[in-house]
Amino acid sequence: MHTVGLTRTSDLLSAVSAGPNDRVLVIGGAAADTLWDAMRRGCRGGSAFRAAPSHPDPVEVVVAPTIRTEDAGQAVAACARRALPAGGRLVLRAVGHGAVELARAIADRLGTYGFERVRLRAQAEGALILCCLSGGGTITKGR
Repeated sequence: MHTVGLTRTSDLLSAVSAGPNDRVLVIGGAAADTLWDAMRRGCRGGSAFRAAPSHPDPVEVVVAPTIRTEDAGQAVAACARRALPAGGRLVLRAVGHGAVELARAIADRLGTYGFERVRLRAQAEGALILCCLSGGGTITKGR
């Protein structure tokens, strides 16, 4: 495992305040590193998938560390809508050439999946999208 990878996944989990009361679903690239980091943080459970599962187990946090296309972002949003309770948190990292534009395009569509309080944050590794499912909860850290 690379230290740089841990730093990046730790940033994602910190951005949504993942902790001991949370179950985490990780989707896409760097899933194993992100899940490992979630367990090190004391999260109470988690699972990782290469692609968004059609029937995810309930979780409080969904993390997608490497989103490269708008279609992939929408697939994660649809999966997260099924997995999260009201107030559940979602964080995605758009990566690659045009990451900020990709993040904006994905963020523009998140409302149609029931997400609110959408925040964008540019990073050296790409752009983060933070939000929560409508109906309660807040993103308190990492803004």
